[in-house]
Amino acid sequence: MRSLVVALPLALLATAAFAHPKLPDGTYVCMMEQYLAGDIEVAGNTYKGPAFDGRYEGTYDFEVDDFDNIHWGGPVGGYTEPGYTLLASRVVSRDDDDSPGIEMSVKQDPSQFIHFVQCFQNR
Repeated sequence: MRSLVVALPLALLATAAFAHPKLPDGTYVCMMEQYLAGDIEVAGNTYKGPAFDGRYEGTYDFEVDDFDNIHWGGPVGGYTEPGYTLLASRVVSRDDDDSPGIEMSVKQDPSQFIHFVQCFQNR
């Protein structure tokens, strides 16, 4: 009985450590304007992608700060490749139901135009 009393709080603590409160686990479909821009897979504090074919480069850590800015611990698909600049990423809410998602602002060099990529889970 005593081991159950100790094990239960530890199990709850371990579960909470892996769940990211602002970005639930799942696959987020990304759109740039009205064009498909790949999928990002989120699991705890890790991500893969974006990728179009499910062939992700690897799994990387990410953090969300107190201001909802996302700090990626690795590449973010083509948006971190030469020729592109990833300006900012943040957690946003979908207008119609407040479900959380990802918004990235990117630009293709040498253009000064900023494009917005939004990624949300399918309903």
